[in-house]
Amino acid sequence: MISTTHTQSPWPFENLPPELADWLKSEAVERIVEELNTKFNLLDLGRERAIGYTCTWLVLGYIKPTEFIQTLVQEFGIEQKIAIALVKQIKERVFHPVKMGMKNRLHIDIDLLETPPVNPKPKLETPQPAASPQNTVNLKAQGL
Repeated sequence: MISTTHTQSPWPFENLPPELADWLKSEAVERIVEELNTKFNLLDLGRERAIGYTCTWLVLGYIKPTEFIQTLVQEFGIEQKIAIALVKQIKERVFHPVKMGMKNRLHIDIDLLETPPVNPKPKLETPQPAASPQNTVNLKAQGL
């Protein structure tokens, strides 16, 4: 079952289309999540909640599909290489069975889940000129 804690509503999927809510809270999805937790060694340090929380945040619109990998990395401390492999499995095993419903009803394109995270570019500071062009001209006029 996908996590329903840490949200405002006691049942966060209540506003989802029934076919999506039923799948996401099914025993089949619960087994998939357990298998993935074991396969990717996420059974420590609270990381066993990573899949459930991140999937929940996605379907509730708290994160975008393109932020899925980065959320696993930043919020749960999962190495990026592992997160990329994990997301591929989540996409195929958890979301693929409801792919069209997610796209048509929630406007979530699961094909964007595997988008590699973008590392923010460092802000480049524009160097300030030592002298303004006007001062440079004045210095030349004075023979300096």
